[in-house]
Amino acid sequence: MNKIIEFNILMNSEKSGRIGFVSPSNIAIIKYWGKYPGQIPANPSVSFTLKNAVTEMITEFYYHPQQSSGNVELFFEGHYHPDFTRKIEKFIQKNQILFPLAAKCSLKIQSKNSFPHSAGIASSASSMSALALSLYEINSLLTEENTKWQQNRTTVSSFARLASGSACRSVFEGIALWGKSSLINISSNDYAIPLVEEINPVFKTFKDVILIVDEGTKSVSSSSGHALMENNPYSASRYLQANKNLEQLLFAFKTGELDLFCKISENEALSLQSLMLMSEPWYMLIKPDTVRILQEIKTFREQKKLPVCFTIDAGPNVHLLFPESVEKEIMLFINYLSDICGGIKWLEDGIGTGPKQINFDNEYN
Repeated sequence: MNKIIEFNILMNSEKSGRIGFVSPSNIAIIKYWGKYPGQIPANPSVSFTLKNAVTEMITEFYYHPQQSSGNVELFFEGHYHPDFTRKIEKFIQKNQILFPLAAKCSLKIQSKNSFPHSAGIASSASSMSALALSLYEINSLLTEENTKWQQNRTTVSSFARLASGSACRSVFEGIALWGKSSLINISSNDYAIPLVEEINPVFKTFKDVILIVDEGTKSVSSSSGHALMENNPYSASRYLQANKNLEQLLFAFKTGELDLFCKISENEALSLQSLMLMSEPWYMLIKPDTVRILQEIKTFREQKKLPVCFTIDAGPNVHLLFPESVEKEIMLFINYLSDICGGIKWLEDGIGTGPKQINFDNEYN
């Protein structure tokens, strides 16, 4: 029996089985905001792959050689979700040439998150990377190629990109870059790559504490936000800014200059919020407590002279970034933030090691 997957070959060549992945979210330092047709980013982006903010996805599949297409049922945290189901069906149908046998399977998907959905913690990154990994493994199994996803991460990353741009970065551990840049020869718009060379060791110890200002679903989706960049009067200058910030970030990664890292991280976060305000129609996803927390972080850093900074994705929740060496002082500060903001909750996270495949050997003989 395959050590990873329960796989039954029936007398009439039907095939069925179950496969599972735990795939992480990521937090972008250089933001991806704005794209071209074909899910091509308007500028390169860089992210930290997280450890604890993950999606667990278990997919039961049934394949019959005579069926032309399969149906999908998606259950999120135990509840059937027709909207998510239609989104996945549309993605599979549109891209069936990439995984033709998996596209013919009937799929029952059970998915759950370790963090609030649609609250600006890149739930699409973790869920769509888990989906891409599952489809890749199912298709590999059915074609009997037995090529594991670890051997073809760029292919899986490309699949994930088509489902959700930020998902292509979650396929890799540590720090990942997506988007073509003249600064890195192997960079690509089609898939992400891991940044493993010239990374100062301090960044491999980074923590990310996610301050949950609001667990609700955000009022404007990321897809809508990307679309509004097409007519944003500041889009062109934004893309130039992102490339300049990337150059400085790569220098900070190499040298370990944490002050420079903090400056870039916060500049990118505030630029993203400004772009939302300058869209037509304008919108705002941050909350009053978000602003208060940002001001407190700035004051705390200036007073304590500690390397701590924030970033924010498309939502109200704040990611507090810092090296492990100052964790004790930062956790005291986080307790203070919780007190002054009415007892907000937080999630402790940090640099992660990428997706993991679930081993079902203990359940099936």
